[in-house]
Amino acid sequence: LFGVASVFNVPLILVLISSIVSLIVGNVATSVLIKLLAFFAVFTFVTDAIKGFVPALVGLLYYTSYIDASFGLIAATTLGLCAVLGHTFPIIYKFKGGKGIATTFGIFVVLDPVATLITFIIAFVIFYDIKLGSVISMIVILSLGIFNTLTVLSGNVIAIIIMWAIIVLDIYLHKKNFVR
Repeated sequence: LFGVASVFNVPLILVLISSIVSLIVGNVATSVLIKLLAFFAVFTFVTDAIKGFVPALVGLLYYTSYIDASFGLIAATTLGLCAVLGHTFPIIYKFKGGKGIATTFGIFVVLDPVATLITFIIAFVIFYDIKLGSVISMIVILSLGIFNTLTVLSGNVIAIIIMWAIIVLDIYLHKKNFVR
């Protein structure tokens, strides 16, 4: 249910803008809000990333301390997958949610914060003027997926499979953007 939460205690104006965008576009996505107002886009991105960050962090810390690090990574990716599913298919919005990129980003921050932030900054600087958010998003999550497979999750086959399931879901949800 954590992934379903649209935002946390937001001002009324953000709720109104999100509702208007939802009516026009069919869902509330960071890329749509960027076109309206940068502040609300950043706010939406951060709150969507928190949806993936908090469950993944709880899973990592709890299960690492009570079982072992390997199981902690499995728990982090599993709870992260649940958050992405809740974000992309929310019951309260008739299963029409976001595309899960920011939520996935939050999971990657838990797995390897330094690599995730460096990748994000590089992508932002290089592609700032390019208006291909979907392509940039795919490059970032694929790069982080490959990096985490070879480093943080190395040898943890279950966590790797779950992480790649999240990435494949994100790519699938962006298929309409690639057709345009």
